[in-house]
Amino acid sequence: MILKNVKIINFRLLKEFKLDFAFQKEQNLTVIRAANETGKTTILHALQWGIFGDNALPNKGTGYRLSPLDLSGEVTITIEINFDIINARGVRNSYILQRTAQENVSGNVFTRSQTSKVVLFKKSSTGVDEIEHAQGWLKPHLPEDLREVFFTDGDRALSFIEGSYSDQTKKVEGAIRSLLGLEIIENAVTHLGQVKTKLTKGIKHGAAESKELTDKAEKLTSLKVSIPADEKMLRESVKSLEDANALYEEADQKLLDTIRAGDRSKLSKDLDRVRREITTVSKIYENATKSQSDLFKSRDLGVSLLAKTISGSFKILDNLYNEGVLPNSAVPIMRSRLSKKTCFCGSCIDPDKPEGAKNREAIEHLLDQSEAESEKNRLATDLYYRTQSLKNISSSNLFLQSFPDLMEKRATAQDAKQSAEESHRDIEAQIREIPDVDISELRSHRDGLKTIADNERSRKDAFDLKLYNDKKTHDELEKDTNKLLSSDLKGRQLLSELNVAGDMEKLFSNSLKEMEEIELQKVSDLMNDIFLRMIGAVSGAENSGIIQSAEISAQYKIIVNGNSGNILNPSQDLNGASRRALTLAFIMALTKVSEVVAPNVIDTPLGMTSGYVKNSILKLACQNSTQLVMLLTHDEIKGCEDLIDEFGGSVTTITNPTHYPKILLNDPGVSDIRIIQCGCNHRTSCNICERRESEETKS
Repeated sequence: MILKNVKIINFRLLKEFKLDFAFQKEQNLTVIRAANETGKTTILHALQWGIFGDNALPNKGTGYRLSPLDLSGEVTITIEINFDIINARGVRNSYILQRTAQENVSGNVFTRSQTSKVVLFKKSSTGVDEIEHAQGWLKPHLPEDLREVFFTDGDRALSFIEGSYSDQTKKVEGAIRSLLGLEIIENAVTHLGQVKTKLTKGIKHGAAESKELTDKAEKLTSLKVSIPADEKMLRESVKSLEDANALYEEADQKLLDTIRAGDRSKLSKDLDRVRREITTVSKIYENATKSQSDLFKSRDLGVSLLAKTISGSFKILDNLYNEGVLPNSAVPIMRSRLSKKTCFCGSCIDPDKPEGAKNREAIEHLLDQSEAESEKNRLATDLYYRTQSLKNISSSNLFLQSFPDLMEKRATAQDAKQSAEESHRDIEAQIREIPDVDISELRSHRDGLKTIADNERSRKDAFDLKLYNDKKTHDELEKDTNKLLSSDLKGRQLLSELNVAGDMEKLFSNSLKEMEEIELQKVSDLMNDIFLRMIGAVSGAENSGIIQSAEISAQYKIIVNGNSGNILNPSQDLNGASRRALTLAFIMALTKVSEVVAPNVIDTPLGMTSGYVKNSILKLACQNSTQLVMLLTHDEIKGCEDLIDEFGGSVTTITNPTHYPKILLNDPGVSDIRIIQCGCNHRTSCNICERRESEETKS
């Protein structure tokens, strides 16, 4: 199948969408450029719905509204796909596929007809002819079980390499068997076995009709029925054993990881100890912080800041004291002495004598002057005595002595607090990593799975033994029967028919075995080659990287080999880019080996990739796909413009108008809910799709 163009009407955001696909050999790449929340996944769903019907929708269409959210009443959803089919003779025919559905919408409630309607037309030189049973006609050209191979969600595609062992192998096996056509050959082998059984049943009506021939024919007929049934049971038993072993290994690893993670009770005790330590150092830190804060409000800080001024004041006050100016006690004493007739020094101060009156007048004048200065002297005297206690503080500078000690104590407490908090977080993380189950329960669960695996192994061995004995008996009976049949003409004719059926059965069986082994190996080898080239690794002895190779095992599991001979877990040991590369390498290799002509439509294939790996994935996908359709974001396109120039035959841009004005630069002039389309390619933009690079660029 080669997609030529599509027209989508009223499918969710896609009220009107048209696209011409690239399908030329040299330019087989179609790019739909769209930002996040702009309808890329909607386009993928629409294409799948158009081809496969409701089963391709999320939850098989249950509760999934197809019509745009702002429409009401009777809404018709239509998808028209034009495509070509190249038949086995190389003849190319053109077809038109139309799928429609009706939805009745009232408010938030919608109802849809049980199934969509699909019609298929074949184009001819005279017009178009309708093909009956369109869905059945489409099935062999693009089987539904290959939908995820040809229509790939970038994240969902990882299910080929992630998830449980059973899920992985089932998806990989299903894709390989369907694309390589193994089921068709298996059906042919089964049919030929049934033909041989039918011919064997007719032996008892052969020419001789002897009792011996009849008995042997009946036993042979029974074995021809039971052996294929037992072979099928054996295959199922082998698969069940593989699944049981995988579950046992997972449980055993989980038990080992839990034991290695540590003892929950011990970690709980450590957690209590660290919490007490946090409380203690937090208290020390708080006290040191309070003391440091109090120091800024202390007398010591003021004295330290005024030390120079206080020292100068002390000098002045001491000089006044030494000169007798302070303390000022002379005035009251001299006033008291004036009641006498003689001064302390023996001079006459008798007012009745001329000399005494003169001396008294001089003393009273001095006393009047002293009394005028008494308030200042009193204050100076008070200051002198009150500041005596500051002399020692000023000289010792207690603030500068205390501050560094408190600073160091606070910093030490803060470091201890941070260290304890880190230990607390580390222990809590260790506890979270321990599964919230008892180790004994894990051990019991693992042992139970071991018992199941042992039982499956015994069951497989029993089938092996039974088949060995039955096949041995079958060969002996067939040899004897052939000998008896060759004794007459009718028997020889029947024997020749049996031989022809047997030869054809052997031919198809050998072909099936060869395809299972050789074709599977081809897919495995090509996948490994594409994968290593995508991630920039080399094959063989020169490869010194962590990833050495990738392969598909006989049990249909994709395995990645490490550089030490170890097997890497893709979901844990590979980065996001390598996981995407491995998945796409598998899809491309399978498509290439099967030689099936079909499109690869991939949504966001280059997410989590950059640089060399991103370019390699795109280039190798183009080279290994018949027709490649990629739904890419602007960031995915960055750095890949030259490759799109080289391989891109069709590029379109779609835009979500609701991104204006925060992301879109220009008002698109659209008021309803829809995706709008413009003719811009991966290098251009217009008034519709021009975008801001960041919030800062907003005017």
